[in-house]
Amino acid sequence: MSEPNIIKESSSDEEETIATINTGPSARPSSPETQCSVCLDELTNPSHTDSCLHSFCFECIRQWAHVILVKLK
Repeated sequence: MSEPNIIKESSSDEEETIATINTGPSARPSSPETQCSVCLDELTNPSHTDSCLHSFCFECIRQWAHVILVKLK
């Protein structure tokens, strides 16, 4: 298994670090309808925003929303 890729989002108040593990192309689903647009893995607890029809894992979209809210402070 590959080393985790670390993605850092920061603002003056807080730093958010999200680790993802790249398991290679063979582990990725072939259909975009079953793939999270953030982590690119198979969807876990599928969710979407009102502004687009992309599918996301609930936890991925929750973390993304948190980072956006922190940046807007």
